[in-house]
Amino acid sequence: MTYAINLSRAIVVSPADQYAMRDLSRLVFECEDLYPGIDVWFTKKVVSGLSDGSRVAFLAYEGMELVGGTILRRTGNAKVCNLRIRHQFAGRGYGTGLFSLAARAAAPFSSELHFTAPEELASTECSYFQNLGFRLMGAVSRQYRRGQSEFSFCATVSDVIARTSSSVSHDLFGAELGCSRLSPWLVFSIHQKYAEQIMRGRKTIELRKRFSHAHRGARILVYSTKPQQAVVGTARISKIESSLANEIDEPTLESACVERNELMRYVSADQEVWKIHLADVIPLEKPIPLRWLSESLNIALRPPQSFGLATPGSAWGRVADLLSLNCKIPIPDRPNPAS
Repeated sequence: MTYAINLSRAIVVSPADQYAMRDLSRLVFECEDLYPGIDVWFTKKVVSGLSDGSRVAFLAYEGMELVGGTILRRTGNAKVCNLRIRHQFAGRGYGTGLFSLAARAAAPFSSELHFTAPEELASTECSYFQNLGFRLMGAVSRQYRRGQSEFSFCATVSDVIARTSSSVSHDLFGAELGCSRLSPWLVFSIHQKYAEQIMRGRKTIELRKRFSHAHRGARILVYSTKPQQAVVGTARISKIESSLANEIDEPTLESACVERNELMRYVSADQEVWKIHLADVIPLEKPIPLRWLSESLNIALRPPQSFGLATPGSAWGRVADLLSLNCKIPIPDRPNPAS
């Protein structure tokens, strides 16, 4: 069975994400026969660089399949240290997408983007690199691939962005805009009948015993619990209020699709209740089962008992990124790095 979601995607690698780090190391180590010692470079340079922010990495996927990735040294002289597309995915635009992401990640730090390529690649792909805005600068003294000279390429970051933006869809490559990194995301576990009412626009208030005003404006993944066990859509928290249970009026109960006797079974009359107002509901065309998502993303997804954070790099954070890139959810502008 297929679901209405484009599973071609790119993610930002977080060093705290064991799944992404595993895939990134696997991608790099697959080239060890061509680049002796690349495992030492990855362990000593890349891992620490991802942790301190001096490097950033992206991975591209098609469904469960790892397509390729890139590692950028994010300094005043930004350099693409590694970019690889697995051979079975060549010619599908992933390389262009990863160059585009690398250029955007370099923009706050550097006006130029550099990389080196072995002689064979520099020769066969020179016209492709030039189409992206890169100029061949000549041979360098270092040799990374055994038996081949290394050649340097350079481009202005703005030129690479301009040349790649029109051919890169944010539905496919938008990892640098991943919503779980820009604005808060929460996962709400909601009984199926209430989840369906939220998706229909009938239920606009969710009542909870525990919550916080800090979550106003956050987006939520609506997870429908047993028997459905599926993500059914997203919504935004527009307003948060709290009051004692016995002070909740009839219009609120109606908007929450809850009878007063149901509420009294949930809480005592003098207990505080949080009223979470929902807006901008976006139902999925078809609910996506938890098991299918876990298998497709190759991660272990466990729904929270009530609600939980979908933090960057976490299992649910990756789901939030995926849905934000494929469900036409409004993505806010990135903060100005200079501010």
